[in-house]
Amino acid sequence: HFSWFQALDSLKLAKRLSEARLTYRPKEPLNICIQVNINEEPQKSGVLPEQVGELLSQISGFEGLIPRGVMAIPAASPDIQDRKTSFMKLRTLFDDQAASMNDLWDTVSVGMSDDYKEAIECGATMVRLGTSLFGPRAPK
Repeated sequence: HFSWFQALDSLKLAKRLSEARLTYRPKEPLNICIQVNINEEPQKSGVLPEQVGELLSQISGFEGLIPRGVMAIPAASPDIQDRKTSFMKLRTLFDDQAASMNDLWDTVSVGMSDDYKEAIECGATMVRLGTSLFGPRAPK
C-alpha cells in the first residue's frame, strides 16, 4: 500500500517486492531506489557502489518495479565536507547509470535535516527531513 521503496539492496528482495506488487497492485509498479552503502561501512546495509549496475541489470525485467534512482545514508561525520564528498559520489554513481536507464531514472535520495542544503547543492533530488518535521527522537 505504498508507492516508493528506497532500500532495495538485493535480488531476493527485488523478486519479493515485484511479485507482491503484481499480486496486489498490478497496474501500479513500485518506484524503487537502490540503497547504496556509499562509504562501504560494514555495519550498514546497501549494495557497494560497484554493484549498482549489476543489480539494476538483474531487475530490469521485473514488471512490478520501476527503478527510479539511488539512496544512501553517508557515514556520520561532523565535517560537512566529508558528507558532501559522499553526496557527490552518490550523484556521480546516479549519473553513470543514467545512460542505460529510462526517463524515469530521476532520483538521488540523500541528505537529512542537518545537511539537506548541502545535499541539494551536490545534486540530491529527494531529502529526508524527519527531525526537522517531527523533532529529535528519544534516546534508545
